[in-house]
Amino acid sequence: VPQEYLHMYETDYTGLDVNHPDYQPNIFTEEETQHLRNRCKALMSMTDKYIGEILDVLDRHDMWKDTMVIFTTDHGFHLGEHGYMAKNYMAPYNEVFHIPLIIAAPGVKTGRSRALTQNIDIMPTLLEFFKIHEKFPYPLHGKSLAPVLNEELEQVRGGVIFGYFGKQTAYTDGTYVYMRAAK
Repeated sequence: VPQEYLHMYETDYTGLDVNHPDYQPNIFTEEETQHLRNRCKALMSMTDKYIGEILDVLDRHDMWKDTMVIFTTDHGFHLGEHGYMAKNYMAPYNEVFHIPLIIAAPGVKTGRSRALTQNIDIMPTLLEFFKIHEKFPYPLHGKSLAPVLNEELEQVRGGVIFGYFGKQTAYTDGTYVYMRAAK
């Protein structure tokens, strides 16, 4: 992260300059852990600036009438929460698995939804929204979120599975979470 963004969150840190922690329990001091959190905040501020520039281009060129914008990620990251750093090492906590999904599209009202989603839902959503009726030689496991975006349904699935390959897995219905460790 360039210093101009890091200086927004810290100016007097003189400790170990940590950029990316290993996947393990948190071995850092409180001050070093805060430095890592400040680096993350700085990265988010820089990202916000550049995403804003992309959105400005969409505004300037009146591209919203036929453009869908989706913001999400594949996972979160521990920065000292629950005594851990990074991911993959610990139980499937919300910090890693409760990820954002923001969709802006023509005809879709702004607002929030409590719909359970998974990243595998993005492709079917794009296919339906842009009326692409491609036949695939294999089944799609994702579900189109178009009925949620169009406010026809509150949910397209009753629950979601999440976890780590070869480690803990979990299932939630949006209210309760069941976790199971690997043998």
